[in-house]
Amino acid sequence: MNIAQEFYQQAIKKISLGNYEKAKRLLESAIHNGEGHSLIYWTLGLIEVSMGYPHKGLERWKSVKPEAIPDIHEKIEHVASFLPKYEEVRRLYNEAVDFAKFKNWKICRSRFFRLMEMASAIPLPADIYYGYYLTLIVSGELQKAASEMANAPAYVRTTPRFNVLETKLKAQLTSDRKVQTGKKRIYYLRIASVMGILLTAGSLGYAVISNSVQEANGIVGEEKKVPDSQSVNEKELNVRLRELEQNYEKQKLETKQLRELFRYAKIDLDDTVLKASLNTYLEGYSLLKKGEPAKASEMFEKSRELHSDSYFADDNLYYLIQAKAKEGKAQEARTLREEFMAKTGQHYLRSPYYDDILLQQAEDLIQQGKKVEALPLLDKIITDFSNEWTAQRARGLRRQL
Repeated sequence: MNIAQEFYQQAIKKISLGNYEKAKRLLESAIHNGEGHSLIYWTLGLIEVSMGYPHKGLERWKSVKPEAIPDIHEKIEHVASFLPKYEEVRRLYNEAVDFAKFKNWKICRSRFFRLMEMASAIPLPADIYYGYYLTLIVSGELQKAASEMANAPAYVRTTPRFNVLETKLKAQLTSDRKVQTGKKRIYYLRIASVMGILLTAGSLGYAVISNSVQEANGIVGEEKKVPDSQSVNEKELNVRLRELEQNYEKQKLETKQLRELFRYAKIDLDDTVLKASLNTYLEGYSLLKKGEPAKASEMFEKSRELHSDSYFADDNLYYLIQAKAKEGKAQEARTLREEFMAKTGQHYLRSPYYDDILLQQAEDLIQQGKKVEALPLLDKIITDFSNEWTAQRARGLRRQL
């Protein structure tokens, strides 16, 4: 057995254990020793694809000779067809990182949830799983984080960072001191989590985002749990955790200095977020006028996430409703109308769209055959908004009923 075959056989064993990272290193060693051949490049590409890096996988397959893998071109086309999905993965991940920087954990969490929904269709890079777990921890959802980590794919579980985080989390959950009283330890977990998320920023550039193929299953086999002998020992964990804590202290100092700069420059961060929300709303409005309701909806929703109680909140919600209706998403539009009417803020109670929403609700009920339920709404419009066009429309509908 030559060197290439030996590396290849060892790599296959690692793959069967779900340790794709070590398998990849073995195959790369074969290539670096000048022993690379088509089967090694093919397997290496499959590993990259199965770990959520289709671009890397496709790059590896450029070295595969067609005669060695007869259907290589079909495989390449299949993987390439998933690349647009990874553009969405990259976008959502970068948004999550941006929101994490501003400690907007609610929206950051929602982005990771959307990414996890995609995990059932395509494999995601380990960094995304790691960011998801950290977001759960920093949000105080330690039990959920532990549960999600227990179900992580094998290629994620075998990464050193995963082992460090899992061990620290288990120590927190099994401590004699309850989570509620262990404030100092919770605080450490949270700050370490924040730091971890920020450290992963930018690690998922376009060139490394990738996807997988069903054919990969034939060579990687089913995922299995990593043997205990491969776990990181306690001493090594403590060293790594001390390094994390030191890095955090350094970053905390840098953050303090950054805040001082903001204060000195008299920059209002809340005002900055408000402006970002307004610009996003205006972009959505422009898209709606151009006849692109789906894209407009996305902008309106993003604007709401950035700032839900702005002076233009009623405008944003009103046009989001119109966009959903134009998309043909009647139930979503219906739910949003109910949300609008349930609002108690002055922006909504005095909104110029109030009677428009009432009329839309009435028309929707009539279309559903609920004419009796529509009557009180029509009467309210006629009484309270007698000089508006909506009252004229309501009178016409009233006569028809």
